[in-house]
Amino acid sequence: MTTAALTNFVLAGTDEIFQQINVERLRQVLKFGDQSIAGSVSDLTRLRILVEEVGEVAEALDVEHANTKRELCAELVQVAACAVGWLQALQKATT
Repeated sequence: MTTAALTNFVLAGTDEIFQQINVERLRQVLKFGDQSIAGSVSDLTRLRILVEEVGEVAEALDVEHANTKRELCAELVQVAACAVGWLQALQKATT
């Protein structure tokens, strides 16, 4: 597979996904405030939040809950948004 073909394969459909992650990041900031300020939230707290979100993904996969693919996608977007928020905080702290 050529580099161009591989790039197209990897990026296919990502615009909508990244838009969903950005919307979720905005929702998080509006709900919890800007937690990307250096020192406002510890890395351990960020990890706990991220693990909680991953737990919600696991719960969405639980057959007893019979969640839909849409609900699973929503939980995965929340995981990605939490990770992006943590990355933003780390980048702000190093610049």
